[in-house]
Amino acid sequence: MKVVSLTSVVIFLSFVAQAKYCINYYNNNFASKAQYESLVPLDLMKFVDDEVEKVNGSFNFKNILNQLNPFAQQPSQESKYSDVEVLLSMHPEAKNWSRAKVVQALNKITFDRIKKYQPIDPTDKRLDGIDAKVAQAVLDSLNDHPVASQSVSDRKYEQTEKGINIGYCFGRAFYVHEMLLRLGVDENSIKKIWAVGEMNSGDISWQFHVATMVRLNDGKWVVIDPILGRLVSAEHWHKEFAQENSTGDLRAYITEANKFGGSAGRYDPKQLGLRLDVHRDFYKNFFTDLQAWFKFYSDDKALSKFLGVEIPKRPNSKDSVIEKEQKRKENEERLKKKIQDYYDNMS
Repeated sequence: MKVVSLTSVVIFLSFVAQAKYCINYYNNNFASKAQYESLVPLDLMKFVDDEVEKVNGSFNFKNILNQLNPFAQQPSQESKYSDVEVLLSMHPEAKNWSRAKVVQALNKITFDRIKKYQPIDPTDKRLDGIDAKVAQAVLDSLNDHPVASQSVSDRKYEQTEKGINIGYCFGRAFYVHEMLLRLGVDENSIKKIWAVGEMNSGDISWQFHVATMVRLNDGKWVVIDPILGRLVSAEHWHKEFAQENSTGDLRAYITEANKFGGSAGRYDPKQLGLRLDVHRDFYKNFFTDLQAWFKFYSDDKALSKFLGVEIPKRPNSKDSVIEKEQKRKENEERLKKKIQDYYDNMS
């Protein structure tokens, strides 16, 4: 009969308790703004290899393996490897999985995370979500937009003479992000979703695709991508592009909306070419023209007419400021009338 030492039993029970604690912790505290921010400066095309290597290489998940006290340290939500930590906390055997299986498991964690991320602006200065009708109007506006539509970008802003196909999916994602901010949506209720990996369609191949996500009033997150033409969930969006990936390892990432490209970090005026002559700007003033368009539609009524929907009411909008001023004047007139009535009665 094999004798098991008390120390081994303690370590094993500690491991089980720690793993259970980590799983429960992530189930209850899954969504973190810091985690989305941690991915912004990364080259996502390289990072997916890094993640798989961490899983297959027995990533040192010290919160489980090295802590005898299961409550000594919480898992790191802000870590760029937090999806890897979650995967290994639930499936230690993942170190033996294939690349495709690892990526698919990480994708599920990513999708579960965004479903549980429900940001609420405590100041109520911005909108925590928008109506699906407004989100669809933003999507539809890309069909014939004078700058951001695919027909215009293909004709005016591509580098076909150099044999380069830019695509401008990131440009359209930028437009949607700016439009949502213009409509008063809180920045925490806007994200970007990325499909990273080899994709092929006919003679065309590309390494990443991106679109902007927004939180609806009912708490659901949807992707606004003109390629699909309708609002879809993160999972649905990913499935559409996974069909163009033959190896089954198309990674889905969700980041803060200010990430510019798959390898590039945050928006930068120089990178956007905002201060460059059209002949020196790689994007041929795409972003300069887009900013000029937003300036032209700075009036809510003009923007409402363009989108074909009523602009959502928000505390910091021009309309709501006017309404507040109108109410102030009405209250002032009402008070004057009460005072006048009082003196009339006295006399």
